Amino acid sequence: MEKTLLQQVEDLVNPVLGYLGFRLIEREFVCESGEWKLRLYIDKEGGVNIDDCSKVSRAVGDVIEVEDLIDRPYALEVSSPGINRPLRYLEDFESHVGKVVKVKTKEKLNGRAKFKGELEKVENDTLFIRIDDEVYNVPYRELLKANVEEDFHFGKQK
Repeated sequence: MEKTLLQQVEDLVNPVLGYLGFRLIEREFVCESGEWKLRLYIDKEGGVNIDDCSKVSRAVGDVIEVEDLIDRPYALEVSSPGINRPLRYLEDFESHVGKVVKVKTKEKLNGRAKFKGELEKVENDTLFIRIDDEVYNVPYRELLKANVEEDFHFGKQK
């Protein structure tokens, strides 16, 4: 099976990121207002700052250009994943136990495909998400999309 462009990009940049001390959190290749953008969301222990993004942009930009993967003009954007960061790997979920997560599954589980609640634990490749008084078991392999869902009330009571 042929790899998608994003898989090829990921395979190419992961060693560079690892060498520099970063992890790839998410990647996307989108056309916005007629312009193509390759977005890489990175993280590291202690967080990411603008200098980190610049350093990674230079390093991976050179590697991507040398390999000539992308057949059209595009802009490379490197940033931190932000407060509502995507969750892709089991390790991401394990480090966010106790937080509110938003999950979309490939198919309906227990009559629903969207879950937003507290991630109670991760065990045997399964997420345990509490929504109100019920805990849902969501197999990791069924995930389509997931992210942390920070909820700010700015001084208001929940």
